[in-house]
Amino acid sequence: MQKYLEKTGEIKFEKIFNQKLGFLLLKDFAENVTENACPQIKFYEAFADSKKSLPKAAMRIVDFATSQERALFEL
Repeated sequence: MQKYLEKTGEIKFEKIFNQKLGFLLLKDFAENVTENACPQIKFYEAFADSKKSLPKAAMRIVDFATSQERALFEL
């Protein structure tokens, strides 16, 4: 991956971190190599997990709102 990014001139932190492998390598480095584990990694993982459940919650809210709106028009 690093060679490809160097070849295309896109070797930037954002590009590497947003890739699954890049994130896992950074996480492994933060947990095993450094003396202080990076608390931001745990926060990012929790945030990513909540992002996955966000569309389901949004659909429930939209469904509820449209059902309430539909009930008003049926009166």
